[in-house]
Amino acid sequence: MRLSKLNINTLIILITALFYADYAQSSSSLITLSNKNIEVGILPEVGGRIVLLKKPGFNNILKSDKKLWQNPEKQKPKISAFSDFKAFNGHITWVGPQSEWWTHQSLNMDRNNSKADWPPDPYLIYGKNKIISKSDTSVKMVGPKSPISGVQLYKEISINSSGIVTVKSTAENIRNENISHDLWMLTRLDGFAKAYVPLGKNGILKLVYGESKTSEPTPYKIIDGYFTFNPSIPVNPKTEQVQEVHLYPGNSFIAGFSKGQMLLIRFKKLDKNLIYPQHGLVELYNDINEKDGDRLLELEVHGEYKTLVPGETISLTETWELLPYDGELNSNDQIKFINDIRN
Repeated sequence: MRLSKLNINTLIILITALFYADYAQSSSSLITLSNKNIEVGILPEVGGRIVLLKKPGFNNILKSDKKLWQNPEKQKPKISAFSDFKAFNGHITWVGPQSEWWTHQSLNMDRNNSKADWPPDPYLIYGKNKIISKSDTSVKMVGPKSPISGVQLYKEISINSSGIVTVKSTAENIRNENISHDLWMLTRLDGFAKAYVPLGKNGILKLVYGESKTSEPTPYKIIDGYFTFNPSIPVNPKTEQVQEVHLYPGNSFIAGFSKGQMLLIRFKKLDKNLIYPQHGLVELYNDINEKDGDRLLELEVHGEYKTLVPGETISLTETWELLPYDGELNSNDQIKFINDIRN
């Protein structure tokens, strides 16, 4: 059988497409946990972070560039005390407090002496996580020992038949001396996603950013007892809207709306005196600028600040529920949806 030139070209295109599809799949370290109600994707090689979260048939609600999932070992920064930051986004665990990130190490004395509050510990956010166990519904991992923070992180991620996701991080003190930390979970959505936190008494603890020549603080509202940001594209000469808020919630959840879905993050409510004074039990960070790819909304939860003896551990757990949302994109309707779900 002789093939025409057109058929040969079509065959070549098809083979090439199949090759690159296979290559993309084989070169990605993405681990997927899924059932008929939820799909979760994890990158063990980049800090064991969650980069994919969606209902089947929906788009990824997390802010995460799919291109970075391919060949992650080559994509991420080289890990050392001098590493720069690269935004893989998704969901990740830090340790707190931020003011002490670089004060408990002597590998980079410039960051130590200046009490640098950026970047986060590269060993925790970019370190390759070893798989301890894996099934269709759960994965357990352990990251590298960090000479910066003095901890080793263990992570457990699981799903149940209803689509509830449980995310647990545990930090172990690997040093021969006491260290003090909290665990700090961050979940990143698009900058124009909407987040709602039910406020407790005197619930707004601190607003971090103010006015500058190029930026203005992201506006916020309190509606029916919920805190929410109200971002917009800044007007010239401003190029950025940015705000971080520390909150003490009345109820222990954060609700985030994006991509036709609502993410409900639940956590343990802690007394204020268990949270490091420079932080809040819940923190939100919003950054809107001219670059769509840089726009960001962070949903953050802090655990108990605690002094750990050598070998001692602390843990922080969140549970996530992801629901379809096809209602109006206004706060009144979204808050009604939250309240209806919880009642």
